[in-house]
Amino acid sequence: MNLNQIESKFGKYAKENWSQIAEVIFDIATENPDDCLTHIRCVYGLHNILLEEDVSVNFIEIYSPKLLTVYQEGQKRFLESPDYLFFVGSILHIA
Repeated sequence: MNLNQIESKFGKYAKENWSQIAEVIFDIATENPDDCLTHIRCVYGLHNILLEEDVSVNFIEIYSPKLLTVYQEGQKRFLESPDYLFFVGSILHIA
């Protein structure tokens, strides 16, 4: 599964295995540490699942720290990237 396939599932409020999908997103971010766009999309993906999809409190407790990890890693690498700062700032502002 890739980010395009994952993003196509958003907003449909269908029953999905969000834990598996969140793990894939986390793995994609980890495997692409120097790709700014990938980090933006991973922050968006995890953020979307946590806020918009029907997930349990347990899910939120597990994946909120993972979202924070992806965000913090991106901040370290892309602190000078206007694209990263703009899009991540726009995404996180929603929460």
